[in-house]
Amino acid sequence: MKKLFFISFMMIAAHFVQAQNAQVNAALSAGNSAVLATYFETTVNITILDNENTYSKQQAEIVIKDFFAKHLVKSFSAIHEGASPEGSKFAVGKLVTSNGTFRTFVLIKQKGTSFVIQEIRFEE
Repeated sequence: MKKLFFISFMMIAAHFVQAQNAQVNAALSAGNSAVLATYFETTVNITILDNENTYSKQQAEIVIKDFFAKHLVKSFSAIHEGASPEGSKFAVGKLVTSNGTFRTFVLIKQKGTSFVIQEIRFEE
């Protein structure tokens, strides 16, 4: 019985993670900083080109909103997704904007029963 419960729990958790990944990808595709920020950890490491810093969740939303305002998003596509043995998940994708294409990296870690964005990078 415990084994069945565990398997059921893992299947539900996997479904939740896939749904969350889809929502993060959709927020990136739309250039929607507000939706993206709902998944931010309390502090987020953000790298935009050569500028790297750690921000509070609220500051991070403003930084991403400013980035999206300067680089109007046309599309986002995930190229590779994976996971670490510690439970963190990551995605590497291509963000096409009005000012060029950015290689985008998103690191998501488990916090309690949910997953939060710990780091996001936009590189040329």
